[in-house]
Amino acid sequence: MGSEKAAGYMVEQPHAQNNTVLFGATVAATLVYIAAITAAEAIGAFVGIVPSAAGHALLIVLMLSQYVLMSRAPDRRVLPVHALAPLLRLLSLTMPIRQAPQVYWLVMIGVPLLVAAWLTARLLGLSWQQVGLRPRSWWAQLAIALSGLPLSLVAFLALRPAPLMADLDWWSVASAVTILMIFTGFAEELIFRGLLQHVAEEVFGRKAMLYTSVLFAALYLGSLSPSYILVIGLIGLWFAWCAHRTGSIWGVILAHSLINVGMVCVWPFTSIWRIYEAALRTAGLAGLALGLLGAIGTGVVILSVRRRAAGGSPAAIAPVQREDGVQSREAIDAGQAPVDEPAKLHDAIVRCSLSEPARRLGVSQSTVRRRIKAGRLAAERAGAGWIVLLSVMPAPDPDGAGATRGTLGIH
Repeated sequence: MGSEKAAGYMVEQPHAQNNTVLFGATVAATLVYIAAITAAEAIGAFVGIVPSAAGHALLIVLMLSQYVLMSRAPDRRVLPVHALAPLLRLLSLTMPIRQAPQVYWLVMIGVPLLVAAWLTARLLGLSWQQVGLRPRSWWAQLAIALSGLPLSLVAFLALRPAPLMADLDWWSVASAVTILMIFTGFAEELIFRGLLQHVAEEVFGRKAMLYTSVLFAALYLGSLSPSYILVIGLIGLWFAWCAHRTGSIWGVILAHSLINVGMVCVWPFTSIWRIYEAALRTAGLAGLALGLLGAIGTGVVILSVRRRAAGGSPAAIAPVQREDGVQSREAIDAGQAPVDEPAKLHDAIVRCSLSEPARRLGVSQSTVRRRIKAGRLAAERAGAGWIVLLSVMPAPDPDGAGATRGTLGIH
């Protein structure tokens, strides 16, 4: 018990107070660490690789030391998993060998990273099912995986990376796709959406999705592309929500793999960037207007679907005399319904317009109303998202050369 009654008063036990203090210290430490990782990434981007690597190495030592020393902290489990993020960057800075092809750098980074993730899971007593490696709702996982196709194009246009291999022969393509799927898609999602999000939920609850997404985006500061970092943050948030919602990470693993493969193995060999460049030359800042038109078009489609579900025009709804005395929509339009009660008249119009779609769908009118409201809200959010994305998209590089460091999965 954390407290007991003594002489009519509630006396707080010392260990309960200590647990509260230790919990607060753990939360504060994790937030400080994510800020420190971001600072180390900024040092690597603007100062140099050596001080950045030293900073990440120091963070690993501090996190693991705090985990060992704070043995009574109830939520210290997040610390060893958090240490995998600077370990990922440290490996990416030290393991690559210039004599080896770039695609094999991912193997040099991914093998020790996967070993570290496996040892961390064993240390915390986490099963593969607990970190999301379980087959659940495969149709939902397939839908999540297919979202990687358009996201790969968006990420490519935001960064324009160079291709991962020089030639498109079958061996180069097969080896690149296999390596990207295992050592970037699988490894990174296992760490961020599997291990880190699982233990972070013990500390932050549902806010763990935002926490892991911010940390995920922070590791891409080396791309020096604000639009790409924004895209990565939104992708990370989408992946975090999918993993939380379905309880499985297989869908986001496949989506992550498709994004990587598309960015460095497919889109660089097409002329899609030329189409994008021509569109920017033609539209310029009118991209904002395109986003607004997209939002309006989405809303029009939703309203059209609603009207079609209602049976076409209002005149198509047959007049119905309800038991409560409320006239049908046609009777109201014809002026046969009383108009001295505006509130009752408005309620009658709403109920009559929703009665037919509710009957066809086999649900209540309140359910139809909620679905319509959710559709409108989704349309507004989609339009706002496109406006933000188009406003931060970079102008095309006239030399046609894209950055290579910081691409999704290639640190």
